Amino acid sequence: MNSITESFEKVAKKQRLLAIETDSCLDAMIANLNACQDNPQAVAQLLSNTKAMAAKLSDSAKDFHNTIGKYSKAIEKKFKTDLDGIWDPKALEGKEYVLYQILVMHFVREGRFDLAKMFAREAGIDFEEGLHAQFEGMFHIQEALRNEDISLALEWAMVHHKSLVESGSTFEFNLHKLKYLGYVRKGDIKSALAYAKQNFAQFATKHIKVGSTALPMIMKISSLMKDKAVEWSQSGELPVTIPLLDTQKYHSVFVCPVTKEQGTETNPPMMMVCGHVISSESLTRLSKGSLNSRFKCPYCPVDSTAAQAVRVFF
Repeated sequence: MNSITESFEKVAKKQRLLAIETDSCLDAMIANLNACQDNPQAVAQLLSNTKAMAAKLSDSAKDFHNTIGKYSKAIEKKFKTDLDGIWDPKALEGKEYVLYQILVMHFVREGRFDLAKMFAREAGIDFEEGLHAQFEGMFHIQEALRNEDISLALEWAMVHHKSLVESGSTFEFNLHKLKYLGYVRKGDIKSALAYAKQNFAQFATKHIKVGSTALPMIMKISSLMKDKAVEWSQSGELPVTIPLLDTQKYHSVFVCPVTKEQGTETNPPMMMVCGHVISSESLTRLSKGSLNSRFKCPYCPVDSTAAQAVRVFF
Protein backbone atom coordinates (compact mmCIF):
# COMPACT_ATOMS: atom_id res chain seq x y z
CA MET A 1 0.00 0.00 0.00
CA ASN A 2 2.98 2.33 0.52
CA SER A 3 3.56 2.63 -3.25
CA ILE A 4 -0.11 3.60 -3.78
CA THR A 5 0.04 6.15 -0.96
CA GLU A 6 3.21 7.71 -2.37
CA SER A 7 1.71 7.85 -5.88
CA PHE A 8 -1.45 9.50 -4.54
CA GLU A 9 0.59 12.11 -2.65
CA LYS A 10 2.42 12.93 -5.88
CA VAL A 11 -0.89 13.32 -7.73
CA ALA A 12 -2.28 15.58 -4.99
CA LYS A 13 0.89 17.72 -5.01
CA LYS A 14 0.86 18.05 -8.81
CA GLN A 15 -2.85 18.95 -8.74
CA ARG A 16 -2.25 21.73 -6.20
CA LEU A 17 0.66 23.14 -8.19
CA LEU A 18 -1.32 22.99 -11.43
CA ALA A 19 -4.27 24.78 -9.82
CA ILE A 20 -1.99 27.54 -8.49
CA GLU A 21 -0.26 27.91 -11.87
CA THR A 22 -3.59 28.01 -13.73
CA ASP A 23 -4.98 30.71 -11.43
CA SER A 24 -1.78 32.72 -11.82
CA CYS A 25 -1.92 32.52 -15.64
CA LEU A 26 -5.60 33.47 -15.75
CA ASP A 27 -4.97 36.46 -13.48
CA ALA A 28 -2.10 37.54 -15.75
CA MET A 29 -4.32 37.20 -18.86
CA ILE A 30 -7.07 39.30 -17.27
CA ALA A 31 -4.54 41.97 -16.30
CA ASN A 32 -3.14 42.04 -19.86
CA LEU A 33 -6.65 42.35 -21.33
CA ASN A 34 -7.41 45.27 -19.04
CA ALA A 35 -4.16 46.90 -20.08
CA CYS A 36 -5.09 46.56 -23.78
CA GLN A 37 -8.21 48.67 -23.23
CA ASP A 38 -5.98 51.69 -22.66
CA ASN A 39 -3.35 50.67 -25.21
CA PRO A 40 -4.81 48.94 -28.33
CA GLN A 41 -1.31 48.66 -29.83
CA ALA A 42 -0.41 46.08 -27.16
CA VAL A 43 -2.78 43.47 -28.65
CA ALA A 44 0.05 41.76 -30.54
CA GLN A 45 2.08 41.44 -27.36
CA LEU A 46 -1.02 40.16 -25.57
CA LEU A 47 -1.48 37.44 -28.18
CA SER A 48 2.16 36.37 -27.86
CA ASN A 49 1.99 36.27 -24.06
CA THR A 50 -1.28 34.32 -24.16
CA LYS A 51 0.19 31.69 -26.48
CA ALA A 52 3.24 31.33 -24.19
CA MET A 53 1.04 30.91 -21.12
CA ALA A 54 -1.18 28.39 -22.91
CA ALA A 55 1.86 26.35 -23.94
CA LYS A 56 3.19 26.43 -20.38
CA LEU A 57 -0.17 25.28 -18.96
CA SER A 58 -0.39 22.55 -21.59
CA ASP A 59 3.01 21.16 -20.54
CA SER A 60 2.00 21.26 -16.87
CA ALA A 61 -1.29 19.51 -17.66
CA LYS A 62 0.54 16.76 -19.58
CA ASP A 63 2.90 16.28 -16.64
CA PHE A 64 -0.11 16.05 -14.30
CA HIS A 65 -1.85 13.47 -16.50
CA ASN A 66 1.37 11.41 -16.66
CA THR A 67 1.41 11.36 -12.86
CA ILE A 68 -2.24 10.24 -12.81
CA GLY A 69 -1.33 7.47 -15.25
CA LYS A 70 1.41 6.20 -12.94
CA TYR A 71 -1.04 6.30 -10.02
CA SER A 72 -3.58 4.25 -12.01
CA LYS A 73 -0.94 1.66 -12.87
CA ALA A 74 0.05 1.39 -9.19
CA ILE A 75 -3.58 0.70 -8.24
CA GLU A 76 -4.05 -1.84 -11.04
CA LYS A 77 -0.87 -3.62 -10.00
CA LYS A 78 -2.00 -3.88 -6.38
CA PHE A 79 -5.70 -4.65 -6.95
CA LYS A 80 -6.15 -6.92 -9.95
CA THR A 81 -9.94 -6.87 -10.03
CA ASP A 82 -11.89 -7.23 -13.24
CA LEU A 83 -14.97 -4.97 -13.07
CA ASP A 84 -16.18 -5.69 -16.59
CA GLY A 85 -18.62 -8.28 -15.26
CA ILE A 86 -20.48 -5.79 -13.06
CA TRP A 87 -20.12 -2.67 -15.22
CA ASP A 88 -23.26 -1.70 -17.07
CA PRO A 89 -22.82 1.28 -19.43
CA LYS A 90 -26.61 1.56 -19.75
CA ALA A 91 -27.31 1.66 -16.01
CA LEU A 92 -28.14 5.38 -16.06
CA GLU A 93 -29.63 5.51 -19.53
CA GLY A 94 -32.71 7.70 -19.33
CA LYS A 95 -31.93 8.47 -15.67
CA GLU A 96 -29.58 11.41 -16.09
CA TYR A 97 -31.37 13.26 -13.29
CA VAL A 98 -30.09 10.61 -10.85
CA LEU A 99 -26.51 11.32 -11.90
CA TYR A 100 -27.14 15.06 -11.58
CA GLN A 101 -28.51 14.59 -8.05
CA ILE A 102 -25.45 12.52 -7.10
CA LEU A 103 -23.16 15.27 -8.37
CA VAL A 104 -25.10 17.95 -6.48
CA MET A 105 -24.86 15.92 -3.27
CA HIS A 106 -21.13 15.45 -3.83
CA PHE A 107 -20.62 19.21 -4.14
CA VAL A 108 -22.72 19.80 -1.00
CA ARG A 109 -20.74 17.22 0.99
CA GLU A 110 -17.53 18.93 -0.13
CA GLY A 111 -18.87 22.26 1.13
CA ARG A 112 -18.99 23.79 -2.37
CA PHE A 113 -22.51 25.16 -1.98
CA ASP A 114 -22.34 27.85 -4.68
CA LEU A 115 -21.18 25.28 -7.22
CA ALA A 116 -23.95 22.88 -6.12
CA LYS A 117 -26.63 25.56 -6.56
CA MET A 118 -25.30 26.60 -9.97
CA PHE A 119 -25.09 23.01 -11.20
CA ALA A 120 -28.61 22.22 -9.92
CA ARG A 121 -30.00 25.30 -11.66
CA GLU A 122 -28.30 24.50 -14.99
CA ALA A 123 -29.28 20.81 -14.76
CA GLY A 124 -32.88 21.76 -14.03
CA ILE A 125 -33.20 19.86 -10.75
CA ASP A 126 -34.38 21.04 -7.32
CA PHE A 127 -31.83 22.15 -4.72
CA GLU A 128 -32.77 21.38 -1.11
CA GLU A 129 -32.03 24.49 0.94
CA GLY A 130 -32.68 22.59 4.17
CA LEU A 131 -29.97 20.07 3.31
CA HIS A 132 -27.64 22.92 2.45
CA ALA A 133 -28.22 24.46 5.88
CA GLN A 134 -27.51 21.16 7.64
CA PHE A 135 -24.21 20.61 5.86
CA GLU A 136 -23.21 24.24 6.31
CA GLY A 137 -23.83 23.85 10.04
CA MET A 138 -21.72 20.68 10.03
CA PHE A 139 -18.80 22.46 8.40
CA HIS A 140 -19.02 25.28 10.98
CA ILE A 141 -18.91 22.66 13.75
CA GLN A 142 -15.90 20.94 12.14
CA GLU A 143 -14.02 24.23 11.87
CA ALA A 144 -14.78 25.03 15.52
CA LEU A 145 -13.56 21.57 16.60
CA ARG A 146 -10.30 22.09 14.70
CA ASN A 147 -9.84 25.21 16.83
CA GLU A 148 -10.57 23.15 19.99
CA ASP A 149 -13.95 24.82 20.45
CA ILE A 150 -16.69 22.27 21.25
CA SER A 151 -19.44 24.80 21.97
CA LEU A 152 -21.15 24.47 18.55
CA ALA A 153 -20.96 20.67 18.65
CA LEU A 154 -22.35 20.65 22.18
CA GLU A 155 -25.17 22.98 21.17
CA TRP A 156 -26.06 20.66 18.26
CA ALA A 157 -25.97 17.59 20.51
CA MET A 158 -28.27 19.21 23.08
CA VAL A 159 -30.78 20.15 20.37
CA HIS A 160 -30.74 16.53 19.09
CA HIS A 161 -30.62 14.98 22.57
CA LYS A 162 -33.69 12.80 22.08
CA SER A 163 -32.57 11.22 18.80
CA LEU A 164 -29.06 10.61 20.19
CA VAL A 165 -30.50 8.83 23.24
CA GLU A 166 -32.80 6.70 21.08
CA SER A 167 -29.88 5.60 18.90
CA GLY A 168 -27.76 4.74 21.96
CA SER A 169 -25.12 7.34 21.09
CA THR A 170 -22.71 8.64 23.77
CA PHE A 171 -21.77 11.66 21.65
CA GLU A 172 -23.40 14.27 23.91
CA PHE A 173 -21.96 12.67 27.07
CA ASN A 174 -18.45 12.64 25.55
CA LEU A 175 -18.74 16.33 24.66
CA HIS A 176 -19.82 17.22 28.20
CA LYS A 177 -16.93 15.11 29.47
CA LEU A 178 -14.47 17.06 27.29
CA LYS A 179 -15.88 20.34 28.60
CA TYR A 180 -15.57 19.10 32.18
CA LEU A 181 -11.98 17.90 31.63
CA GLY A 182 -11.13 21.28 30.13
CA TYR A 183 -11.98 22.93 33.46
CA VAL A 184 -9.96 20.27 35.32
CA ARG A 185 -6.86 20.78 33.15
CA LYS A 186 -7.03 24.52 33.80
CA GLY A 187 -7.17 23.83 37.54
CA ASP A 188 -10.61 25.40 37.83
CA ILE A 189 -12.03 22.68 40.08
CA LYS A 190 -14.94 24.80 41.30
CA SER A 191 -16.22 25.34 37.76
CA ALA A 192 -15.61 21.66 36.93
CA LEU A 193 -17.76 20.49 39.87
CA ALA A 194 -20.49 22.99 39.05
CA TYR A 195 -20.51 21.87 35.40
CA ALA A 196 -20.63 18.19 36.40
CA LYS A 197 -23.57 18.74 38.74
CA GLN A 198 -25.46 20.67 36.07
CA ASN A 199 -24.89 18.33 33.10
CA PHE A 200 -23.96 14.78 34.14
CA ALA A 201 -27.11 13.90 36.07
CA GLN A 202 -29.06 13.18 32.87
CA PHE A 203 -26.59 10.42 31.95
CA ALA A 204 -26.59 8.78 35.39
CA THR A 205 -28.87 5.85 34.56
CA LYS A 206 -26.60 4.67 31.77
CA HIS A 207 -23.17 5.27 33.29
CA ILE A 208 -23.75 4.82 37.01
CA LYS A 209 -23.82 1.01 36.63
CA VAL A 210 -20.17 0.94 35.61
CA GLY A 211 -19.20 3.36 38.36
CA SER A 212 -21.12 1.45 41.06
CA THR A 213 -19.38 -1.77 39.94
CA ALA A 214 -15.90 -0.29 39.86
CA LEU A 215 -15.95 2.00 42.89
CA PRO A 216 -16.18 -0.65 45.68
CA MET A 217 -13.27 -2.61 44.20
CA ILE A 218 -11.17 0.52 43.74
CA MET A 219 -11.85 1.58 47.34
CA LYS A 220 -10.90 -1.89 48.60
CA ILE A 221 -7.62 -2.06 46.66
CA SER A 222 -6.83 1.52 47.69
CA SER A 223 -7.27 0.57 51.35
CA LEU A 224 -5.03 -2.50 50.97
CA MET A 225 -2.32 -0.56 49.20
CA LYS A 226 -2.44 2.13 51.88
CA ASP A 227 -2.07 -0.45 54.66
CA LYS A 228 0.90 -2.05 52.90
CA ALA A 229 2.43 1.37 52.10
CA VAL A 230 2.63 0.70 48.34
CA GLU A 231 1.63 2.88 45.42
CA TRP A 232 0.26 2.05 41.98
CA SER A 233 2.95 3.14 39.53
CA GLN A 234 1.19 2.45 36.24
CA SER A 235 -0.57 5.29 34.41
CA GLY A 236 -3.59 4.90 32.17
CA GLU A 237 -4.90 1.72 33.80
CA LEU A 238 -6.53 0.62 37.06
CA PRO A 239 -4.74 -1.46 39.72
CA VAL A 240 -7.51 -4.09 39.58
CA THR A 241 -9.63 -5.71 36.87
CA ILE A 242 -13.21 -4.46 36.83
CA PRO A 243 -15.81 -7.00 35.65
CA LEU A 244 -18.05 -5.43 33.02
CA LEU A 245 -21.01 -6.50 30.94
CA ASP A 246 -20.36 -7.24 27.26
CA THR A 247 -22.24 -4.04 26.33
CA GLN A 248 -19.80 -2.03 28.46
CA LYS A 249 -16.62 -3.38 26.88
CA TYR A 250 -14.89 -1.28 24.25
CA HIS A 251 -11.74 -2.11 22.27
CA SER A 252 -10.19 0.88 20.56
CA VAL A 253 -6.88 -0.97 20.02
CA PHE A 254 -5.86 -4.12 18.18
CA VAL A 255 -4.48 -7.21 19.91
CA CYS A 256 -2.85 -9.80 17.66
CA PRO A 257 -4.65 -13.16 17.99
CA VAL A 258 -1.35 -14.99 17.36
CA THR A 259 1.09 -13.26 19.73
CA LYS A 260 -1.57 -11.77 22.05
CA GLU A 261 0.35 -8.49 21.89
CA GLN A 262 -1.14 -5.03 21.38
CA GLY A 263 -0.57 -3.42 18.00
CA THR A 264 1.68 -0.36 17.76
CA GLU A 265 2.90 2.02 15.05
CA THR A 266 5.96 -0.19 14.57
CA ASN A 267 3.89 -3.39 14.74
CA PRO A 268 0.58 -2.45 13.08
CA PRO A 269 -2.34 -4.80 12.28
CA MET A 270 -2.21 -6.31 8.78
CA MET A 271 -5.14 -7.85 6.91
CA MET A 272 -4.49 -10.85 4.68
CA VAL A 273 -6.43 -11.67 1.50
CA CYS A 274 -8.78 -13.95 3.45
CA GLY A 275 -9.84 -11.05 5.69
CA HIS A 276 -8.17 -12.24 8.90
CA VAL A 277 -6.00 -9.70 10.72
CA ILE A 278 -2.70 -10.36 12.49
CA SER A 279 0.20 -8.16 13.58
CA SER A 280 3.02 -7.18 11.26
CA GLU A 281 5.54 -9.19 13.29
CA SER A 282 3.36 -12.32 13.07
CA LEU A 283 3.07 -11.77 9.32
CA THR A 284 6.87 -11.55 9.02
CA ARG A 285 7.31 -14.77 11.00
CA LEU A 286 4.75 -16.68 8.95
CA SER A 287 6.23 -15.48 5.65
CA LYS A 288 9.79 -16.07 6.95
CA GLY A 289 10.72 -12.52 6.00
CA SER A 290 9.86 -12.98 2.32
CA LEU A 291 7.26 -10.77 0.62
CA ASN A 292 6.35 -13.40 -1.98
CA SER A 293 6.64 -16.58 0.07
CA ARG A 294 3.22 -18.24 0.37
CA PHE A 295 1.89 -19.40 3.74
CA LYS A 296 -1.43 -20.53 5.17
CA CYS A 297 -3.50 -18.23 7.34
CA PRO A 298 -3.38 -19.43 10.99
CA TYR A 299 -7.21 -19.33 11.12
CA CYS A 300 -8.28 -20.65 7.71
CA PRO A 301 -6.80 -22.69 4.83
CA VAL A 302 -6.39 -19.74 2.47
CA ASP A 303 -2.86 -19.13 1.13
CA SER A 304 -1.43 -15.60 1.37
CA THR A 305 1.77 -13.64 0.88
CA ALA A 306 3.12 -10.71 2.86
CA ALA A 307 2.99 -8.56 -0.27
CA GLN A 308 -0.80 -9.05 -0.48
CA ALA A 309 -1.42 -7.92 3.11
CA VAL A 310 -2.67 -4.38 3.75
CA ARG A 311 -2.45 -2.31 6.90
CA VAL A 312 -5.61 -1.82 8.95
CA PHE A 313 -6.23 1.37 10.94
CA PHE A 314 -8.25 1.18 14.18
